[in-house]
Amino acid sequence: MSSVNDLIAELIRAANDIDKVGDYEIRRLIKKADAAIRDMRAEVGIPPSPAARDALIEVYMVGEHLANYSHSQVSAALLDAAGMARDLHIVLASKTRIHLSNGKPAG
Repeated sequence: MSSVNDLIAELIRAANDIDKVGDYEIRRLIKKADAAIRDMRAEVGIPPSPAARDALIEVYMVGEHLANYSHSQVSAALLDAAGMARDLHIVLASKTRIHLSNGKPAG
């Protein structure tokens, strides 16, 4: 099993057992997912986005401010991260690359 698949499994397990997972572990998983997703985005040619509407930033903020979120919101953030990682893993496996509208490869 690849490290991406392992990460996805960890995120899903934590989301499903959110009552049993400590804050430290949630933060660790979100930071690990954030780094992996950013790396995969760069690899497929998706440029970094400073936009506040980036779903990855929303997931990261949940990890940074856990006390402000319910267990169901934290669980949803973990599942969102798992979905992003899964989607990017599929794109990478297909060898698809993203190009900007000006025809130049992103990144």
